[in-house]
Amino acid sequence: MIINTASVEFRWSLQVGDPTVSGWLITAAYIFVGLMSFKVFSGSKGYDLQEYKVWFYLALMFFGLGMNKQLDLQTIISDVGRWVATRLNLMEYRHLFKRAFIFGLFVSLVSFVWYYRIPLKSFIKKYRIVGFGSALVIFFIFARALSFHIFSIPFNEFLAHFEVYLVWEAIALTLTLVGVLKAMHMIYESSESHK
Repeated sequence: MIINTASVEFRWSLQVGDPTVSGWLITAAYIFVGLMSFKVFSGSKGYDLQEYKVWFYLALMFFGLGMNKQLDLQTIISDVGRWVATRLNLMEYRHLFKRAFIFGLFVSLVSFVWYYRIPLKSFIKKYRIVGFGSALVIFFIFARALSFHIFSIPFNEFLAHFEVYLVWEAIALTLTLVGVLKAMHMIYESSESHK
């Protein structure tokens, strides 16, 4: 196999990805939901072990999404993929690789949900708002990834014009935050009744 030694420009740099007011508010919301989920995780020790794990994973997910909102870490993955494709003379197949990567993430998520289906089922039954809001966030991430890498540019411009993504993300985070705060209250009341 011939390896192309042409250099590829890396687009990622350590800078703010979305310096708008709405960008910072969404970032703060992700981090706040992550921190509050971690607080629920810490407060739920001694209760249901499976529920305890779900809160931990939620805290990691939201905190990570908050960091990614401003650091655009997915750009690093895209840059590395482009570099590898260039080195191996596979640039003409890059769209297939992007789709395969997104599909792989989806399969990983489905596998995770399947593996944790029993604790997730009881978690969602107990914390419906958190479950619904988190599902909306996850669907938002996949819709956004698909729109960047698979759908056409005019479709993306149409959605951006009406700020569909911003509204979707804000609603999903608001629902999740309300659910997390409600869960904190439930755990606080439960711990007070055990005193």
